[in-house]
Amino acid sequence: MRLPIKLIALDLDGTLLDSNDNISSNTNLKLKELIERGIHIVIATGRTYRSANNVQNRLSLNVPIISYNGAKISLPSKVDIIDKKISKYEAKKILEYAETNDIFVKAYIDDVMYINDEDEHSIKLSYRHGIQYKVIGRLSENINEDVNMIVIRNRDRNEFSIDGLFDDLNVSITKSVPHIYEFMAKGSSKGDSLKTLSKHLGVKREEILAVGNALNDLEMLQFAGTGIAMKNSDPELLEIWDNLSYYTNNEEGVYQIIKDI
Repeated sequence: MRLPIKLIALDLDGTLLDSNDNISSNTNLKLKELIERGIHIVIATGRTYRSANNVQNRLSLNVPIISYNGAKISLPSKVDIIDKKISKYEAKKILEYAETNDIFVKAYIDDVMYINDEDEHSIKLSYRHGIQYKVIGRLSENINEDVNMIVIRNRDRNEFSIDGLFDDLNVSITKSVPHIYEFMAKGSSKGDSLKTLSKHLGVKREEILAVGNALNDLEMLQFAGTGIAMKNSDPELLEIWDNLSYYTNNEEGVYQIIKDI
Protein backbone atom coordinates (compact mmCIF):
# COMPACT_ATOMS: atom_id res chain seq x y z
CA MET A 1 0.00 0.00 0.00
CA ARG A 2 1.33 3.44 -0.94
CA LEU A 3 2.08 5.63 2.07
CA PRO A 4 0.58 9.15 2.24
CA ILE A 5 2.83 12.12 1.46
CA LYS A 6 4.17 13.75 4.62
CA LEU A 7 6.99 15.86 3.17
CA ILE A 8 7.22 17.82 -0.09
CA ALA A 9 10.64 19.10 -1.20
CA LEU A 10 10.55 21.82 -3.84
CA ASP A 11 13.29 23.37 -5.91
CA LEU A 12 12.86 27.11 -6.54
CA ASP A 13 14.12 28.31 -9.93
CA GLY A 14 12.37 26.63 -12.82
CA THR A 15 10.14 24.69 -10.43
CA LEU A 16 8.22 26.54 -7.72
CA LEU A 17 9.00 29.96 -9.22
CA ASP A 18 7.93 30.99 -12.70
CA SER A 19 10.19 32.80 -15.16
CA ASN A 20 9.42 36.12 -13.45
CA ASP A 21 10.43 34.78 -10.02
CA ASN A 22 6.79 34.65 -8.91
CA ILE A 23 4.47 31.96 -7.55
CA SER A 24 0.77 31.69 -8.30
CA SER A 25 -1.82 32.40 -5.61
CA ASN A 26 -3.22 28.88 -6.15
CA THR A 27 0.16 27.35 -5.35
CA ASN A 28 0.79 29.57 -2.35
CA LEU A 29 -2.63 28.87 -0.84
CA LYS A 30 -2.24 25.13 -1.40
CA LEU A 31 1.17 25.11 0.31
CA LYS A 32 -0.29 26.88 3.34
CA GLU A 33 -3.17 24.42 3.45
CA LEU A 34 -0.77 21.47 3.40
CA ILE A 35 1.29 22.99 6.20
CA GLU A 36 -1.86 23.48 8.30
CA ARG A 37 -2.61 19.80 7.76
CA GLY A 38 0.80 18.84 9.15
CA ILE A 39 2.59 18.11 5.88
CA HIS A 40 6.18 19.36 5.83
CA ILE A 41 7.11 21.72 2.98
CA VAL A 42 10.83 22.05 2.31
CA ILE A 43 12.60 24.49 -0.01
CA ALA A 44 15.60 22.80 -1.65
CA THR A 45 17.70 25.13 -3.77
CA GLY A 46 21.14 25.97 -5.06
CA ARG A 47 20.56 29.54 -3.92
CA THR A 48 22.00 31.01 -0.75
CA TYR A 49 20.04 30.64 2.48
CA ARG A 50 19.22 34.35 2.52
CA SER A 51 17.84 34.26 -1.00
CA ALA A 52 15.65 31.23 -0.24
CA ASN A 53 14.51 32.83 3.00
CA ASN A 54 13.59 36.00 1.10
CA VAL A 55 11.36 33.90 -1.15
CA GLN A 56 9.59 32.18 1.73
CA ASN A 57 9.09 35.51 3.53
CA ARG A 58 7.49 36.88 0.38
CA LEU A 59 5.15 33.88 0.40
CA SER A 60 4.47 34.19 4.16
CA LEU A 61 5.85 30.70 4.78
CA ASN A 62 8.12 29.43 7.53
CA VAL A 63 9.62 26.13 6.44
CA PRO A 64 12.94 24.25 6.49
CA ILE A 65 15.42 25.34 3.83
CA ILE A 66 18.06 23.28 2.07
CA SER A 67 20.40 25.79 0.45
CA TYR A 68 23.71 25.81 -1.43
CA ASN A 69 22.67 22.55 -3.15
CA GLY A 70 22.53 20.73 0.16
CA ALA A 71 25.57 22.17 1.90
CA LYS A 72 23.31 23.86 4.44
CA ILE A 73 20.09 22.78 6.16
CA SER A 74 18.22 25.37 8.21
CA LEU A 75 15.13 24.83 10.34
CA PRO A 76 12.35 27.43 10.70
CA SER A 77 13.86 28.24 14.10
CA LYS A 78 16.98 29.42 12.17
CA VAL A 79 18.98 26.57 13.70
CA ASP A 80 21.28 24.90 11.18
CA ILE A 81 21.40 21.10 11.13
CA ILE A 82 24.23 21.14 8.58
CA ASP A 83 26.50 23.96 7.41
CA LYS A 84 29.33 22.48 5.37
CA LYS A 85 31.99 24.61 3.71
CA ILE A 86 34.85 24.15 1.28
CA SER A 87 38.16 24.76 3.01
CA LYS A 88 39.90 27.96 1.95
CA TYR A 89 42.85 25.89 0.70
CA GLU A 90 40.72 23.80 -1.65
CA ALA A 91 38.67 26.85 -2.66
CA LYS A 92 41.88 28.57 -3.73
CA LYS A 93 42.66 25.73 -6.18
CA ILE A 94 39.23 25.97 -7.81
CA LEU A 95 39.42 29.75 -8.01
CA GLU A 96 42.92 29.64 -9.52
CA TYR A 97 41.75 27.17 -12.17
CA ALA A 98 38.92 29.47 -13.24
CA GLU A 99 41.07 32.59 -13.26
CA THR A 100 43.89 30.91 -15.20
CA ASN A 101 41.46 29.65 -17.85
CA ASP A 102 39.45 32.90 -18.08
CA ILE A 103 36.30 31.24 -16.74
CA PHE A 104 33.81 33.41 -14.87
CA VAL A 105 33.88 32.53 -11.16
CA LYS A 106 32.11 33.66 -8.01
CA ALA A 107 32.23 32.49 -4.43
CA TYR A 108 29.56 32.55 -1.74
CA ILE A 109 30.43 33.00 1.92
CA ASP A 110 27.63 33.34 4.47
CA ASP A 111 25.11 34.67 1.95
CA VAL A 112 27.47 37.20 0.37
CA MET A 113 28.53 36.81 -3.26
CA TYR A 114 32.19 37.61 -3.96
CA ILE A 115 33.29 38.55 -7.48
CA ASN A 116 36.52 39.86 -8.95
CA ASP A 117 35.01 42.60 -11.16
CA GLU A 118 31.80 44.57 -11.35
CA ASP A 119 29.62 42.86 -13.97
CA GLU A 120 26.03 43.32 -15.05
CA HIS A 121 25.04 39.67 -14.54
CA SER A 122 26.18 39.61 -10.91
CA ILE A 123 24.53 42.94 -10.11
CA LYS A 124 21.22 41.75 -11.53
CA LEU A 125 21.50 38.41 -9.72
CA SER A 126 22.24 40.01 -6.36
CA TYR A 127 19.24 42.32 -6.79
CA ARG A 128 16.96 39.49 -7.88
CA HIS A 129 18.02 37.23 -5.00
CA GLY A 130 18.16 39.99 -2.42
CA ILE A 131 21.76 39.32 -1.42
CA GLN A 132 24.86 41.46 -1.05
CA TYR A 133 27.81 41.26 -3.44
CA LYS A 134 31.38 42.39 -2.93
CA VAL A 135 33.99 43.14 -5.58
CA ILE A 136 37.38 42.10 -4.20
CA GLY A 137 39.64 41.60 -7.21
CA ARG A 138 41.35 38.27 -7.81
CA LEU A 139 39.38 35.83 -5.67
CA SER A 140 42.16 33.27 -5.30
CA GLU A 141 44.31 35.91 -3.63
CA ASN A 142 41.71 37.72 -1.56
CA ILE A 143 39.43 35.03 -0.13
CA ASN A 144 40.96 33.77 3.10
CA GLU A 145 38.12 31.84 4.71
CA ASP A 146 36.07 28.72 4.08
CA VAL A 147 33.44 28.97 1.32
CA ASN A 148 29.83 27.77 1.12
CA MET A 149 29.82 27.39 -2.66
CA ILE A 150 31.85 28.26 -5.75
CA VAL A 151 30.23 28.68 -9.16
CA ILE A 152 32.13 28.69 -12.45
CA ARG A 153 30.57 29.52 -15.80
CA ASN A 154 31.88 29.45 -19.34
CA ARG A 155 31.78 33.06 -20.54
CA ASP A 156 30.42 32.12 -23.99
CA ARG A 157 27.76 29.91 -22.34
CA ASN A 158 28.95 26.83 -24.24
CA GLU A 159 29.11 23.53 -22.42
CA PHE A 160 32.55 22.49 -21.16
CA SER A 161 33.99 19.64 -19.13
CA ILE A 162 36.04 19.53 -15.93
CA ASP A 163 35.98 15.75 -15.62
CA GLY A 164 38.80 14.52 -13.40
CA LEU A 165 40.31 17.94 -12.76
CA PHE A 166 39.25 18.14 -9.11
CA ASP A 167 39.17 14.47 -8.11
CA ASP A 168 41.86 15.13 -5.50
CA LEU A 169 39.77 17.77 -3.72
CA ASN A 170 37.30 17.16 -0.92
CA VAL A 171 34.39 18.67 -2.86
CA SER A 172 31.10 17.72 -4.45
CA ILE A 173 30.33 19.08 -7.92
CA THR A 174 26.99 19.49 -9.65
CA LYS A 175 25.47 21.46 -12.54
CA SER A 176 22.43 23.70 -12.69
CA VAL A 177 22.69 24.19 -16.47
CA PRO A 178 25.18 22.64 -18.94
CA HIS A 179 27.68 25.53 -18.89
CA ILE A 180 27.71 26.08 -15.11
CA TYR A 181 29.43 23.97 -12.44
CA GLU A 182 28.75 24.40 -8.73
CA PHE A 183 31.22 23.27 -6.05
CA MET A 184 30.24 22.46 -2.46
CA ALA A 185 31.87 20.63 0.44
CA LYS A 186 32.20 16.86 -0.03
CA GLY A 187 28.98 14.96 0.60
CA SER A 188 26.74 17.92 -0.24
CA SER A 189 23.69 17.30 -2.41
CA LYS A 190 20.01 18.02 -2.18
CA GLY A 191 19.46 14.28 -1.88
CA ASP A 192 21.82 13.79 1.06
CA SER A 193 20.35 16.77 2.87
CA LEU A 194 16.79 15.64 2.20
CA LYS A 195 17.71 12.29 3.73
CA THR A 196 19.16 14.00 6.82
CA LEU A 197 16.23 16.37 7.19
CA SER A 198 13.57 13.69 6.71
CA LYS A 199 15.21 11.60 9.43
CA HIS A 200 15.20 14.64 11.72
CA LEU A 201 11.50 15.19 11.00
CA GLY A 202 10.62 11.52 11.40
CA VAL A 203 9.44 11.08 7.82
CA LYS A 204 10.01 7.90 5.85
CA ARG A 205 11.54 7.98 2.39
CA GLU A 206 8.33 6.53 0.93
CA GLU A 207 6.39 9.48 2.35
CA ILE A 208 8.40 12.10 0.44
CA LEU A 209 7.51 13.92 -2.78
CA ALA A 210 10.30 15.89 -4.47
CA VAL A 211 9.97 18.18 -7.50
CA GLY A 212 12.80 19.74 -9.51
CA ASN A 213 13.97 20.71 -12.97
CA ALA A 214 17.77 20.55 -13.15
CA LEU A 215 20.65 18.12 -12.81
CA ASN A 216 21.38 19.38 -9.29
CA ASP A 217 17.91 18.04 -8.34
CA LEU A 218 18.67 14.48 -9.46
CA GLU A 219 19.82 13.04 -6.12
CA MET A 220 16.76 14.56 -4.43
CA LEU A 221 14.41 13.03 -7.02
CA GLN A 222 16.17 9.69 -6.61
CA PHE A 223 15.93 9.69 -2.82
CA ALA A 224 12.27 10.67 -2.59
CA GLY A 225 9.61 7.99 -2.70
CA THR A 226 8.07 10.05 -5.49
CA GLY A 227 10.32 12.25 -7.62
CA ILE A 228 8.83 14.36 -10.39
CA ALA A 229 10.71 16.52 -12.89
CA MET A 230 9.06 19.56 -14.44
CA LYS A 231 8.07 19.58 -18.11
CA ASN A 232 10.54 22.45 -18.59
CA SER A 233 13.44 20.48 -17.08
CA ASP A 234 16.94 20.80 -18.50
CA PRO A 235 17.78 18.27 -21.25
CA GLU A 236 20.51 16.69 -19.10
CA LEU A 237 17.94 15.79 -16.44
CA LEU A 238 15.38 14.61 -19.01
CA GLU A 239 17.96 12.16 -20.36
CA ILE A 240 18.10 10.49 -16.94
CA TRP A 241 14.67 11.03 -15.35
CA ASP A 242 11.39 10.05 -16.99
CA ASN A 243 8.78 10.70 -14.27
CA LEU A 244 7.62 14.04 -15.63
CA SER A 245 4.96 16.63 -14.97
CA TYR A 246 2.69 17.59 -17.86
CA TYR A 247 3.15 21.25 -16.91
CA THR A 248 5.96 23.81 -16.80
CA ASN A 249 6.85 26.24 -14.03
CA ASN A 250 4.92 28.89 -15.98
CA GLU A 251 1.78 26.73 -15.98
CA GLU A 252 1.45 26.27 -12.20
CA GLY A 253 3.39 23.04 -12.54
CA VAL A 254 3.87 22.53 -8.81
CA TYR A 255 0.22 23.27 -8.08
CA GLN A 256 -0.84 20.70 -10.65
CA ILE A 257 1.29 18.11 -8.84
CA ILE A 258 0.17 18.88 -5.27
CA LYS A 259 -3.42 20.05 -5.73
CA ASP A 260 -4.96 16.66 -4.92
CA ILE A 261 -2.77 15.80 -1.93
